[in-house]
Amino acid sequence: MSIIIFSRSIRSGKTTELQQWCAGKNNVAGILMPDIDGVRHFLNIKSGELFKAEKVGETAEEILCVGKYSFSKAAFKKAGETLLNALKLMPDILVIDEIGKLELRKEGLYEVAGNAIDVYRNSTLGRDLILVVREELLNDVIKNFDISGYRLIHGIDEL
Repeated sequence: MSIIIFSRSIRSGKTTELQQWCAGKNNVAGILMPDIDGVRHFLNIKSGELFKAEKVGETAEEILCVGKYSFSKAAFKKAGETLLNALKLMPDILVIDEIGKLELRKEGLYEVAGNAIDVYRNSTLGRDLILVVREELLNDVIKNFDISGYRLIHGIDEL
């Protein structure tokens, strides 16, 4: 069992690199958050389902705002459910892209990320949790989620 934190600077291709690495692997599940034509999406790694993360006609109460982005709470709920379902199956590798400012505010994927960290931290099953974290948020995420004994990587080739 290990918690792996994949961290580099913002907009450095972490998601793209991870998406290419996950392609065709049967033992990987979780959520990626690719930017497609300037719009953030969620990608269910296992099923290949792609859905918009950014707001689509929601009211102010249905939106999570962070930086220049306005995200759909419903999309985050669906992404969270995808992660919970994957967590129940305990894949060899579970990916959460990304743990960021929303999670530090206890929003977004905060709850499911915390659950996954607890499960993988205490597991003896020899499985891995990969967390994608922006370099500038790394220390805050480690502290907020009380992550210890993790492995830090800066490129997928380090796996």
